[in-house]
Amino acid sequence: MTTFEGKPLSPPHSTGGAIDIEIVDANGQVLDFGMEIKDWSTVPSELCETNAPNLLPSASSNRDLLCSVLEAEGFVNYTREWWHFSYGDQYWAHVTGSSCAKYGSIET
Repeated sequence: MTTFEGKPLSPPHSTGGAIDIEIVDANGQVLDFGMEIKDWSTVPSELCETNAPNLLPSASSNRDLLCSVLEAEGFVNYTREWWHFSYGDQYWAHVTGSSCAKYGSIET
């Protein structure tokens, strides 16, 4: 298990506290975000950042839309990955100033 400052970290996707998400149009086509999530390992890391420089206006606008919709529901964006949002995990607790995460690992 990974630790941070001596405390165990639970992988956020494994706890249900994080999602990776895109928006699709009425035809099921992914909107222009400047890249597709599946390409994260083959594009420059700067392109993955929410506020990546030199995006086309449509991609920047779609990233802003995604953030505004999810943040209105209490999610927080992991700014190094425009598609990654947390609610209730350790990152969310850190960003929102919450005293603890809502989700974590379960010991059996």
